[in-house]
Amino acid sequence: MADKAAQLAAKGYREIKIKAGSDGDVDRKAIKLIASCAPQVHLKVDANQGWNVPQALAMTHYYADHGVGAVEQPLPHWDLRGASYLRSRSPIPIMADESCFTAHDAMTIIQHQAADIINIKLMKCGGIYPALQINAVAEAAGIRCMVGCMLESRLGIAAGAHLVASQPNIIYADLDSFRDFDDSGFISQGFDFEVPTISLRDVAGLGVEMIDTAL
Repeated sequence: MADKAAQLAAKGYREIKIKAGSDGDVDRKAIKLIASCAPQVHLKVDANQGWNVPQALAMTHYYADHGVGAVEQPLPHWDLRGASYLRSRSPIPIMADESCFTAHDAMTIIQHQAADIINIKLMKCGGIYPALQINAVAEAAGIRCMVGCMLESRLGIAAGAHLVASQPNIIYADLDSFRDFDDSGFISQGFDFEVPTISLRDVAGLGVEMIDTAL
């Protein structure tokens, strides 16, 4: 992980998110090595619901000492009371992901004061309109958002990038899944990508062109 982080930093990436939550000792060692190998990169950690409250509290303090900017979904999605307790004592921001599928979920998170940031995913919430609803609820409460992704093609990433560009309250983008598979045989355009920037095109709609493979 540290070697890969160093390689990404050398290519020009400025933000790296590290998966954690399975083993506290491994998580501590990993973040220490990654921070030392890529000191110029901003780090975030996604625990994928992997900790309980005492573990999460200890890890957030450790991460704060190693330059981590936020921890995503450290607790099970249903434990909003625990997330509220953690958030009130964590030295770094807490981000909700699996806890938020809908605007109603966002309202519940806000009522519990359970997150500093909400991760919106188009494939998770059902598209651009419900994503806008979640962002509107969060913005009204003073909570910033991120747009993330699952395993979207260039089409889904283009939609997510347009959403980020259109909403000042969305301050982070985690839109990288298009790099993980080759969709050039049936999708093109939509945006340009030059590390670390996604640039939208000045064309109608999402700007994505679908290729007819039957021709």
